[in-house]
Amino acid sequence: MAVVCNNDKHKVRLLHGANIVTMDPEMSVYMDGVVVIVGNKIEALGKKQIMEDYDVSSIDEIVDLSGRWILPGLVNTHVHTSQQLARGIADDVDLLTWLHERIWPFESNMLEEDSYISTLLCGIELVHSGVTCFAEAGGQHVAGMARAIEELGIRACLTRSTMDSGEGLPEAWAAETLDSSMKVQEELYQRFNGCADGRIRVWFGLRQILNASDDLLIQTKQAADKFKTGIHMKFLLKMNGW
Repeated sequence: MAVVCNNDKHKVRLLHGANIVTMDPEMSVYMDGVVVIVGNKIEALGKKQIMEDYDVSSIDEIVDLSGRWILPGLVNTHVHTSQQLARGIADDVDLLTWLHERIWPFESNMLEEDSYISTLLCGIELVHSGVTCFAEAGGQHVAGMARAIEELGIRACLTRSTMDSGEGLPEAWAAETLDSSMKVQEELYQRFNGCADGRIRVWFGLRQILNASDDLLIQTKQAADKFKTGIHMKFLLKMNGW
């Protein structure tokens, strides 16, 4: 029988009775299963028989989850953390009005502290929904986002909203050039990629194809290849009056 050290750094929790969905190579599902957590890491999971391997007196907390399901953390692949504070300011309008007259003016006036608070709120909502990792679709203040992710304890792929051409850009954004947008993204990669104990990855961002020059598209691909990282881009098709 295994005896587990239960000091403050290795608190032992045993969850039992739940139906457990795994992501192992066999995609195993354990009905009435058991999960053993030591500190902040899963030490064992499987059929309820694994409870026999543990000395009950060494377990700090036993939780009965009968009738419930335990799932791997979900991944949200497209999140605008900066828009968490913008809910309600752009309802019931067409897409380009939403972008050009509501959301972009709002985002372009955000400060780093605003982005930090917005990301905290967004992250709390994600965690409540079972999301443990997300891909940021593009905001202005990666530093603010990274600070929030550090505190939230989740994982994220962060990108900066990058555009160098097209219609509807706020004055501050319209002043950005191809060279300046690539330079700032490389600096953000060097500064934040791998921080928060490796939970943060920095990708290169293209806000949308309508506001990206061909050169920006090409150089973004080249930079992502150079740093062996990802690209987050939204496709919007200009059609039927959009």
